[in-house]
Amino acid sequence: MDDALGPLRGLGKWATHPCQVPIANAVFAPTAAEIADAKESIEIYRTSEAAGVGAIGRDGKLVDAAHMRLAANVLHKAKLVESERSES
Repeated sequence: MDDALGPLRGLGKWATHPCQVPIANAVFAPTAAEIADAKESIEIYRTSEAAGVGAIGRDGKLVDAAHMRLAANVLHKAKLVESERSES
């Protein structure tokens, strides 16, 4: 999968058989780098937000409320995949 797509990659996959779930999770789950980046973005943004700043630049990219929603979604997807793995 092309990592350049990042948060724009698909939201999921229909699985017609339970054996397909691990494959779909492997394809659609956020990578460790994406999870770390989301956590770092949220931490930096929240610190700046507490100081009264509404948007910041990080590594040449805009980090604002919209970016926070994307970062939160990455963490949510990671949590769902992790819970699926722990159940199997």
